[in-house]
Amino acid sequence: MVDHKRTFLNLEQNLLKQKFASKVLKIEPAEHGVDFFFKSENDSIKFLDYIKSNLPVLLKNSKQLISHN
Repeated sequence: MVDHKRTFLNLEQNLLKQKFASKVLKIEPAEHGVDFFFKSENDSIKFLDYIKSNLPVLLKNSKQLISHN
């Protein structure tokens, strides 16, 4: 998956420290990375701002409705 597992371990620890884990609905491995799913767009924007400030990222926005109550 990654050459440097410490990078993902460090990222995971920082995300837990910043309390992002409670805002993520689901995390799935993707063909060329990882997909994160959130309850609100605002949560995802805060998450992306944090990630972009620490790692190089490739961003793809999707506005697909997952479920409807």
